Amino acid sequence: MNCFRSRLENGIVKSDHDSIFCCTKHSVLISAGPGESSLTENERLAQQPVKLILESTCHHAYSSCKNDPECQSLLQPVLDHCNLSNCARNTCMSSLQHFYKMAKHKHSIEIAFCLCKKNEGKRDECMLAQSKMHPACAHRFPSGTEIPTCDALADTCRQDPMCRVRLERYEQNCAVDSLTKKCAGAPQSCRTAMLGILGTDLRSECDCRGAELTPLYQCLGWQRLLWVNPCVGEFLMDTTLAISHIRRIGCLIS
Repeated sequence: MNCFRSRLENGIVKSDHDSIFCCTKHSVLISAGPGESSLTENERLAQQPVKLILESTCHHAYSSCKNDPECQSLLQPVLDHCNLSNCARNTCMSSLQHFYKMAKHKHSIEIAFCLCKKNEGKRDECMLAQSKMHPACAHRFPSGTEIPTCDALADTCRQDPMCRVRLERYEQNCAVDSLTKKCAGAPQSCRTAMLGILGTDLRSECDCRGAELTPLYQCLGWQRLLWVNPCVGEFLMDTTLAISHIRRIGCLIS
């Protein structure tokens, strides 16, 4: 996805918001496979390029949860404790972790991986829903607190047994292999690992500015893994193939 590529090329990124769930306004064409010349007319039509329209989904995920009494009761503590005007960060993080632990799989996936299309700076219903379900309160440190480097964030996590397990699972399934340049795990495995770190300190903002050369390289590696991870983007595409609106050119399937 372009949103990941542009951030990776920028070098140093200050992760002060949920970069993985960046807005999108582009579509993707999937071309037909080889051997078209030997296909019948119907087969050729069936294999014409499919255009995936990446729709805004956060407001739909929010409404779906609010209309489910069980999901609503799990989400309400997040809404109560994660409002920036009354941010209780630790309680907010605990509420998020509890939500992803207890919510139905359908709601967890729809909320965790929802997207909003770019809207020329306007704060539409999708952006508003996204800000409620992915609250800045959970990953911003209190005013006046020094923002840790991303490698320090990982080092601190390793000192806590529960956090270390979550981090190792995330690395094993969502890291980019340095040799093959491919994602270490399948999209489904990365999805599960990603759900495991939402609402934890691993989703706290971190910074790499001012670091020395070697620490900077390590810091950027952690920043990319935690905040601008293309493997999570690959899962978003996999999810889009499964649940988003799919349009064959000239035909809308709703």
